[in-house]
Amino acid sequence: MKKVVKALTKIDKKIHKFLLKEMIILEEIEQEKAKNLPITKKQEKKLNKVSKKLNKAHNDFIAFKDTLLIITSKKRGNPKCRALEKFLNSL
Repeated sequence: MKKVVKALTKIDKKIHKFLLKEMIILEEIEQEKAKNLPITKKQEKKLNKVSKKLNKAHNDFIAFKDTLLIITSKKRGNPKCRALEKFLNSL
């Protein structure tokens, strides 16, 4: 169980790091939009790429979380599994 929590924490840190980078890119583009500056093709391409990456990361995380929930629900009698299930549901 400790290995699962450790793996989740590691994945969570990686996701946050990735999301921070992508959000900075999005914010820069949004600021230019707010200034009514035209968005270049390069920026538009980057925006689409970032959006696709964010959606894929989100979908992968949801799939992973659902898989873990299925595994933990089979062992509901174990207090560690209940705690992990609670944690996963809070995400």
